[in-house]
Amino acid sequence: MTGARVMGYCDRWSVAPGDTVRFMVSCLDADRYDVAIVRLKQPDAGPLATPFAPEPVAAPCNGPRRGRAQAIPAGSLAVVPAHPALAAAGSFTLAAYVFATTPTKGRQALLGTWCEADQTGYGLELDATGAVTVRLGAGAGQVAMLSTGVPLSRRRWYRVAAAIDAERGTATVWQEPLDGHDFTPEAPICVTGGAGIRAPVTARPLQRPDRSAASGARLARPRRHRRPARRRAAGGAVGAGDRRLGFRPRHPR
Repeated sequence: MTGARVMGYCDRWSVAPGDTVRFMVSCLDADRYDVAIVRLKQPDAGPLATPFAPEPVAAPCNGPRRGRAQAIPAGSLAVVPAHPALAAAGSFTLAAYVFATTPTKGRQALLGTWCEADQTGYGLELDATGAVTVRLGAGAGQVAMLSTGVPLSRRRWYRVAAAIDAERGTATVWQEPLDGHDFTPEAPICVTGGAGIRAPVTARPLQRPDRSAASGARLARPRRHRRPARRRAAGGAVGAGDRRLGFRPRHPR
């Protein structure tokens, strides 16, 4: 096993005697690896710290194991298994609070079922300029996009959403800065346009962010609701206190 690269992580920060802990392991240069559970004494780090003092722990998992390469996506990722409720049938709304740390680094996915490989699904994302965008696709050459056209400011919380109205054949996308997080005045942006493309009805996994484009944003309270949300005026959104959409008056921390 000399020279082989092994990466991994465990599913819990700490365990008590008798508890179960799972280790996810990826072998980059080999198909086998050795397991040895140890207790680390003197685990301080830094140039002045004393060396680690590993103490072997008898465990049934100790010993050689078969391995394989497994991709570990960088950053945060959450996947909701495919369910009929996630199918793009009829009207729906995607909504979340977003804190963009690198809004102008390129296209970044936030929430949705979008599949870049076959150009199908739906997704709420930041476009190449950092503006909130909704994307709908039914295959190559059948993709519709609608953007607010205004980049998000860096390191500021926003309430963002995209509403698809199947009856009217329209899509609405908006971004609304949250008061109290920045001294720079910034107006809410709301854009409505035609949505002639409908994503396939087939249910697919819901992801935040989508694996097709890495995201440099923090997300809070992502929601998918089975009706199109409406904006009453430029200064506020219908559902600002509607918990079913994940919109609450209190700002995320």
